[in-house]
Amino acid sequence: MELGLKVGVVGGALSGLPLSIYAWWWASANVWRPPPSAFIGLAPLIVALVYGLSVVLGGLLGSLYGRLFGPAENKAKAFGVALLYLAAFELLVRLPGGLVHVAVAASSAIFGAAVYLLYVRGFDPRPYLEELGEEELMALRALLRRPKGVKLRELASELAVRPERLHYTLARLEELRLALLDLDKRYRLTEVGRIVASRASSSRHAPPPRARSVGPSP
Repeated sequence: MELGLKVGVVGGALSGLPLSIYAWWWASANVWRPPPSAFIGLAPLIVALVYGLSVVLGGLLGSLYGRLFGPAENKAKAFGVALLYLAAFELLVRLPGGLVHVAVAASSAIFGAAVYLLYVRGFDPRPYLEELGEEELMALRALLRRPKGVKLRELASELAVRPERLHYTLARLEELRLALLDLDKRYRLTEVGRIVASRASSSRHAPPPRARSVGPSP
């Protein structure tokens, strides 16, 4: 199972709890009529349908999130997927009562947060580590120590390399979406870059870097 789908199913299961609680409360207040067997048969069915819809919808949106974004830089993308979850439930679930909108909003917030956090946590950086060379890993570790960004010449001085050579290294990291150049001409890591750099710095079992040149020789 792909990571996005797995994360979406888990997120849908978690976010389905507020809606299921509301569905049970609504059913107990409106469906339970004599004989009690009417409630016993129908209320659990309503709850099961609401919870199942949350899991299925979560899996679809999680898969979409994984394919389009993944552990991307902007957390607003996870918020956007949460809004899709909210819109879908507002259209598909027609339980009456004003509190249903509160339950849907709470479930959407839980879904967005769960998808983002679980995807980042479950993201596997090993393919990046296998692809990167020694100079690129060195630059990643240096950028990890500079969360607010650093200018090219300042970073080159810190790493004791020529700016021209470092420029090629950073361009490679930009191609892989591990680093970016902001409007202030400072290089900093993306969300994916932070994950990869953290793993490269902390894991003793990281694969050895590929010994290859990244730019013109000094």
